[in-house]
Amino acid sequence: MGHVHLQVGDVPKAEAFYAGTLGFDVTTTMPSASFYATGGYHHHLATNIWHSRGAGPRAADSAGLTELVLSADPDRAQALGASGFTDPWGNRITIAPRAAT
Repeated sequence: MGHVHLQVGDVPKAEAFYAGTLGFDVTTTMPSASFYATGGYHHHLATNIWHSRGAGPRAADSAGLTELVLSADPDRAQALGASGFTDPWGNRITIAPRAAT
């Protein structure tokens, strides 16, 4: 997968989680979206309110993303912890150690 765009309810709250908690670099920001990456890439992940401004957590019985698994170098994955995270909209974020190449 090239990159993931997530519909969120609030861009600053998303940025606080994805950049502040998970440690992504913010590569571009606008009032309706923020774009995040690591290693100088243009973006691996984006959050936007294009169709979701003010949205809260998705209802359990509705269609949508429930978990995102991100791969990181083993030291970074260990530093973030194996228990995973939940973003402000209830999506589970798991950090898996990247396999050695």
